[in-house]
Amino acid sequence: MKRTALFFLACFIFPTSLVRGSQDIIPLGTGVGMMGGYATYADQNHGGSVAFGLSFILGLSRNFAIEIAGTRSESNITGSTMGLAPGKFTTIPIQLNVQFRFPTSARLVPFISIGGGYYINTYKIAPNVVFSGGNVGYPFIENVRNSIGGQIGGGIDFFANAKIALGARICYSISNAKGAWSYTGPTGIVTSGTIDKIKLNYLFLGINVRYVFR
Repeated sequence: MKRTALFFLACFIFPTSLVRGSQDIIPLGTGVGMMGGYATYADQNHGGSVAFGLSFILGLSRNFAIEIAGTRSESNITGSTMGLAPGKFTTIPIQLNVQFRFPTSARLVPFISIGGGYYINTYKIAPNVVFSGGNVGYPFIENVRNSIGGQIGGGIDFFANAKIALGARICYSISNAKGAWSYTGPTGIVTSGTIDKIKLNYLFLGINVRYVFR
């Protein structure tokens, strides 16, 4: 009984201590962070993947900040989608976001963000994919070019103290890339073409931890 009482007392004191002195906590500051989560693509033939990366935030005021974030994800394309054969797709979006932040009376800081980015894309076609010409298969090559895009999202940060912030976020990114394909026939003649629009839209759900300099 005594242990139970102490447990419930600790459960009450701990969250109370987190909120106490919240007026002294800087709701936003310049800092660096790490993030991780899961990316789900809009195209059903484009598999989801774990994504992770780094971020840098420049806090300009309590309600306004600029963030530079870079994440990496690697996923499988399981079927023919927008001209791409099965293979492995990797992207590293370098994103610039403007954050509008709404500090509460406690240590919670909800925010919304909007921005744009440059997507470093690589694609490796599955080794068993060939171009069928009659009953003969010819080596087939495809690639995806880098692209630009935009994103919108939101989240919430919890400042454990003046230096450490924990958070969760959601972000929807929109990007269309171009690609190319080619194969070499039995006579050595190369046939090639372009892929005009490869949709790379995805939803990212993640968590982050940030160290604040000020």
